[in-house]
Amino acid sequence: MNALSTLPLALRRRVVRRFLFRLRGDLRRISFQDIETILELEEGKDFTLEKGLVLRRDRGLVGVRTDPVPRMSYRYTWDPAAPLHIPEPGLTLSAEVFPASRLGTLEGDDRGEARLDAGKLRLPLTVRSRLDGDRYRPLGAPGRARLKEVFRARGVVPAERDRHPVFVSGESIVWVLGLPVSEDFKVSEATSSVIRIRVE
Repeated sequence: MNALSTLPLALRRRVVRRFLFRLRGDLRRISFQDIETILELEEGKDFTLEKGLVLRRDRGLVGVRTDPVPRMSYRYTWDPAAPLHIPEPGLTLSAEVFPASRLGTLEGDDRGEARLDAGKLRLPLTVRSRLDGDRYRPLGAPGRARLKEVFRARGVVPAERDRHPVFVSGESIVWVLGLPVSEDFKVSEATSSVIRIRVE
């Protein structure tokens, strides 16, 4: 990949496509985003191209990872009135509730903070690792999307996704660390109280 970085972008993409063709025998179901993710893969990071095929960048080279990618699993019931430490990903959660009139902006920082309509939440929340088949409606989206696809669009590699806790109210995902809050639980002009969740 170090030598590849000296080539023009179009040629780099062609080399990666050739590599994948030799690896798989065809390019079916290989998207443009797959090519871009491989080109931008950071040192020591993995990218799951498809089930059973995981690529890893190691010492500047991208190759097939032969050992299975371990899944991190955790599930906690959280009353936001008190902080919660999640040892598996090494994160600590805290929250505060305040009148919407104190909120200066409706936007939060998805990378470490969420602002939600407190009146729409059912407490306590469930905080867990992702599950196969998870879906939710990201902020501004017309409908629900697969969590896997939202992670991919945000550039979160598979090896890191279990480190992004999923916040659930009742049966609904309200937020995932690093992703937009749910459209169904967003703060709006009609919101009377806000809960702000912070992850450290």
